[in-house]
Amino acid sequence: MPTAKVITVVLALLICDTIQAQTSEVDSTGRPHHTTTLNLSPSLDVSITSDSKEGSEVISAEWLAALSARVFMDGEPDQFAGRIDATYGQHISEQVPQKTQDNLIVSMTPSRTIFPALGLRLFLEVTGETQFTEGHVDTAVTNFLDPLFLYQSLFVGKRMSTQSEDGNMSFDLTAGVGYALQQTVANNFVLQQHRNIVVTATNPLNQSEVTIESGYSGIIDINYSNLVADNLKFTFGAKTVAMTKGNLGGTISDARVTSLFSVGFQYKIVNLSYRGHLVYDRNVSLKRDLSQFLGFGVKFDL
Repeated sequence: MPTAKVITVVLALLICDTIQAQTSEVDSTGRPHHTTTLNLSPSLDVSITSDSKEGSEVISAEWLAALSARVFMDGEPDQFAGRIDATYGQHISEQVPQKTQDNLIVSMTPSRTIFPALGLRLFLEVTGETQFTEGHVDTAVTNFLDPLFLYQSLFVGKRMSTQSEDGNMSFDLTAGVGYALQQTVANNFVLQQHRNIVVTATNPLNQSEVTIESGYSGIIDINYSNLVADNLKFTFGAKTVAMTKGNLGGTISDARVTSLFSVGFQYKIVNLSYRGHLVYDRNVSLKRDLSQFLGFGVKFDL
């Protein structure tokens, strides 16, 4: 399809140009040309609940392991951002442990300044999203890379970043609108629109392994960190991506919306955090999927 070809060509040009720019650490005057920042934050949190009734008490626990990795290459006119968000958690009680969160999201976003006077940049975000282990959505079984969501968005927007002189506070905002492609790759996973089909030997399920959709898109990504006291850091992060899957005049049921958000207080390595993940996609379910966790544990900033 023409749109896919345009996005593929622009992606190749942006990545090649970014790589070429990053290979030169200094410009012709000997001054630094680009700076690279790498952050890696693994964490493990636990939440314990007790339900007491007359003559009985049920104690249950929920744990969540998370890994957040960021790399950012800053410079002009080219920039590159990459991120990995991985979470896995279980609810443990007297019953069989149940999976509560299971997400693996990998994104790469090269960008280039196109209107310096307005501060506008051309971004191309490429994202893959799946889960680690077997699970269920409604009556459908999910697994690693089944389904796999691939998302490419070419958008125009702005990136605003600030940091205090002492380095204790940092704020970063990226927002824009554009056009996107989404590929839903499914093997054994049955898409929502095919779940009412009665499958028999004479009426097999005719489901394509790759479903391609396109539409207008919008994105907002916020990251904030502040050292509010000695060794006490407050962090907030939220990233939301929306895609219309068709014309702008379509209904909300035709859209795909994903949102990943977190809030936390960290004292040295001790961490109190809230995490959430929202997904709405008609290929997966007609219901929105919202998973949330509030827990206490440890976090390391590497």
